[in-house]
Amino acid sequence: MPVEITWVPEDAGDYEFVLEVTPRSTEVDRTNNAETRQVSVREGRIRVLLIDSAPRWEFRELKVLLERERTVELHTVLQDADLQYADQDATAQPLRGRFPVSRDQLFAYDTVIFGDVNPQYLSPSILENLSDFVGEAGGGLIMIAGQRFNPVSYDGTPLETLLPIDLEGVSLPAVSEPITTPFQPQLTLEGQKSTPIFRFDEDEKKSRDIWNELPGFYWLVQTPAIKPGAVVFAEHPTRMGTDRRLPVILMQRFGAGKVIFHATDETWAWRRRVGDLFYGRYWVQAIRYLSRSRLLGQSKSAELKSDRLVYNRGDKVTLRVRFYNEQEIPTGDDSVEVVVERRGADTQTVRLSKVPQAPTAFEGQLRRPAEGTYHAWVARPDFSDSPPSVDFRVEAPDRELRIRGLDQAELVGAARKTGGRYYSLAAAGSLPDDVPRGRPVPVQSEEPIRLWARWEVLLLFALLLTTEWLLRKRLRLV
Repeated sequence: MPVEITWVPEDAGDYEFVLEVTPRSTEVDRTNNAETRQVSVREGRIRVLLIDSAPRWEFRELKVLLERERTVELHTVLQDADLQYADQDATAQPLRGRFPVSRDQLFAYDTVIFGDVNPQYLSPSILENLSDFVGEAGGGLIMIAGQRFNPVSYDGTPLETLLPIDLEGVSLPAVSEPITTPFQPQLTLEGQKSTPIFRFDEDEKKSRDIWNELPGFYWLVQTPAIKPGAVVFAEHPTRMGTDRRLPVILMQRFGAGKVIFHATDETWAWRRRVGDLFYGRYWVQAIRYLSRSRLLGQSKSAELKSDRLVYNRGDKVTLRVRFYNEQEIPTGDDSVEVVVERRGADTQTVRLSKVPQAPTAFEGQLRRPAEGTYHAWVARPDFSDSPPSVDFRVEAPDRELRIRGLDQAELVGAARKTGGRYYSLAAAGSLPDDVPRGRPVPVQSEEPIRLWARWEVLLLFALLLTTEWLLRKRLRLV
């Protein structure tokens, strides 16, 4: 049963939340009635880069919104702007109207909002840096479709691998045909349950009602096929693609980061009559969702992961550290150490070794951990910011507790295969009478036979000695 808990932090810091459930009288295992989570609250601002080719409506409204948002530090790049634009606009001054050329300059951002950008203005190295920004540095990328370049002009470029859609079969609405009928996109189950982006109210039902009452969209890039790992958050109510409805908003994980693609550029219509109430909430929540790992203050140069979140007692826990910056990779084979702490118990250190197939990864195992909730973090090498960390839990095996009812058919079959007979508790009283009579077994054995008292044994022993003497005599060994 899902339970939602709302909490608004007042101060920055690290918090530990413990959710406990009152045990029932019929419970057999009461050790799993509590769950612990570590929550970090930071005061840092999210660094956002907004780039587009022209000042279309989505760019304008986003720029105004994020300029006012106190938790966001906004920089903008407008490809078709005049040279004076960078001098007159405060958000364009840091970059002087140019997309970041160096990796370090780009990796300083948390989220990039990539509009209808002309790829001809970006060099191949810049496009590769953007791919590494998402895949290696764990940055967030939001791509907003446009009528000129995004996504149709990205075929064959590094941007194609970032898109969660398959560019084959993509088509744009005809410019000559006016679109007069809007459509109301529908949230999928993933859009409702797996992400907080579309939460417009603390109550889930009220949030869905708000979504269904938002102004509809007119323009939509038709993307019939999506990539295997993509997750659709919102889809067209009627139009069909290859095997499902046409996606409107979808996401895919790319390496350490995430990419969200908007097949429309009309979310600015949500400002109608209500201003930034829902438009601002959506975009700020989307930016925070993509920047979560950086908002937690964890290192941007490495990550720590466990192969699972929940283990059974006796399982091995595999811990892996992956470095994004090649210059920070330790040189020694066992130069990475992870400290593992169990709640209410002592800590232990796990040494990680290089993975031969992945030069940027180190891996180690924690063997047979006890039951409990664990928090692990990288202790060596040192990090300038908070070290990468991960949480996991070890539980008692519940295979015997899942089905506790009597499986009479299984017991009858086992008795039949072994030549026995099944008895229920009610019929157990007749078991002594049904035991067959056994055969008589002698209690005492016969008198032991004394071998040295028999003449046959003495004769055999004398014969062996004589044969040995004759052989030695013949071979001149005597």
